[in-house]
Amino acid sequence: MKKVLIAIDGSPNSKNTLLEGASLAKKNKARITLVTVAQTSFEADLNENEIKLLKDAVILKARVLLEETASALKRLKIKADAVLREGDPADEILLVANEIKPDIIVVGSKGKGKISRFFLGSVSRKIAELAKCSVLVVKQ
Repeated sequence: MKKVLIAIDGSPNSKNTLLEGASLAKKNKARITLVTVAQTSFEADLNENEIKLLKDAVILKARVLLEETASALKRLKIKADAVLREGDPADEILLVANEIKPDIIVVGSKGKGKISRFFLGSVSRKIAELAKCSVLVVKQ
C-alpha cells in the first residue's frame, strides 16, 4: 500500500476518519492525500453578492481545514498532500481518486449537514460502489 486518500469535512466524526486513515498510512508507510469538498451550490433566496460571500466563506473554511490537518500530520512525521474541490462530494472524491490512483479511500459514514455538508451515508455508499480501489467506511 503506497497511497491513502482520506476524505475529511471538519466534523467531529471526520476526526475518526482521519485517525483511521492516518494510522493505516503510517503502518504501511503510505503517502496520504487529504481531500475535502466545498459544496458551493446553495438553495436559498440570495442575491449574487450574498451567494459569492457565502461561497467564499465555505471555500475558506475548507482551505483552513486542509491546511490545519496537513500541518498536524506533518508534526507527526506523516507526509500529506491536500486537495480542495468544489461540487458534489462523492463525484469530486471519485475524480480525485481517479487522478491519484490510491490503494484505498477512507471516508466517514456520516458528516455535516445543510450548507457545509460533505458526507452523508449516500456519499460513502456511492464512493464504495463506484471507486476503482478499496474503500474503508469509518463508522462514527
